[in-house]
Amino acid sequence: MKKVVAYTAVCEEDSHYISQYLAEVERVDVPFAIHLDRCSEATKNKLINHRLCVGYTSQDDPDLEFDETHKQAVFDLVVKSDADWALAWDIDETWEKRAPEKMAEIRERSCHAVDTLWKNLWNDPQHIRVDGPFAQGHRIKFRALKTKFNYRFYCKVINGAKAFIGGVPANNQLYRREKSDLVCVHWGLMTRSGRLLHKVRWDRIYTAAVGENPYGIWNYACNEEEYPPTVIEHDYF
Repeated sequence: MKKVVAYTAVCEEDSHYISQYLAEVERVDVPFAIHLDRCSEATKNKLINHRLCVGYTSQDDPDLEFDETHKQAVFDLVVKSDADWALAWDIDETWEKRAPEKMAEIRERSCHAVDTLWKNLWNDPQHIRVDGPFAQGHRIKFRALKTKFNYRFYCKVINGAKAFIGGVPANNQLYRREKSDLVCVHWGLMTRSGRLLHKVRWDRIYTAAVGENPYGIWNYACNEEEYPPTVIEHDYF
């Protein structure tokens, strides 16, 4: 079976997700590399001493703000681990109950990338939001590594690596993407306090990186009076 290794970034603010994250990597049996952004020694030790951790990078300057290009080094650790696939996995995400079997199928695909569904929990773990930008959530989560392409985190505000070939961005005719009905479940916006925290954080991070936050999803998520949520039950767990 082809090898999948995840890469994840965590900051101290999100350390409360670590136990959930580690339980999930064990459930789906996926090794991981971790980027530690200004984390305490206790947080570092919980992650880097785990049996499924294949390596880590650390940024310890308290005055240096995170941006998306900081993921390059931890992604490169996944490449060096001899993985066939790199799995983009955020610290506040888990997977549906059928993830092990669906990931097993994805491992054997011959495409270059796999786009999965991405659903946001809302108010409690039994419900998801399905209106506006939450209606058709999806993200490229799997990127094939043993190909003629290489990957770069080329933009400070884009959450994802771009494929290049010979120093030129890969075009859609050469770079084959496929979809999967595998569901990635995002916990970070579930509570009102979490939504407000995310908005403050990403406004700060992206403003430091490029002068403003270019995305409106956090404004939408935090303004339930103007954008009343449509929420439904799910059966992912």
